[in-house]
Amino acid sequence: MAKKLIFVLFIFVSLSNLYAQSPLSGDDRYNWKQQEGYALVEGVRIHYWLYNTYAVYNGNWENLSSLLHQWVERLGWVIDYDNAEILIPNKELARSVKSLMASRNCDVAVTILENNNKKAFLIINCWDWEQEGDDAYWTEIYPLLK
Repeated sequence: MAKKLIFVLFIFVSLSNLYAQSPLSGDDRYNWKQQEGYALVEGVRIHYWLYNTYAVYNGNWENLSSLLHQWVERLGWVIDYDNAEILIPNKELARSVKSLMASRNCDVAVTILENNNKKAFLIINCWDWEQEGDDAYWTEIYPLLK
């Protein structure tokens, strides 16, 4: 079921550029070493915000996750936690996303996607540097409601 959801999600996804503002811009107290980049997933160019939590917080990304959820709510979305999906491990994560994360030396890649049915999702991809191979990646998918 999880593989089907990921496959369907990425096939019908189109990126909404309304969210191009950096999630944690102006919030220097957390020093997240944020970067931005793009990955091509199923032929769609997707914008990602990238973070290196190991550089500052020894890989503890829970504080970052909480800040990202707050940022999404400030954009006017409501996070549907009841229908969230967590894929551990996510062996289906696109190679382009993994490459983007590795090239920027980051362990977290975040995006907001809106599919053709105007359903939006907050997607947080994480990489555990202590794991090996595809088992090192996991993904949290949160449906968003206006």
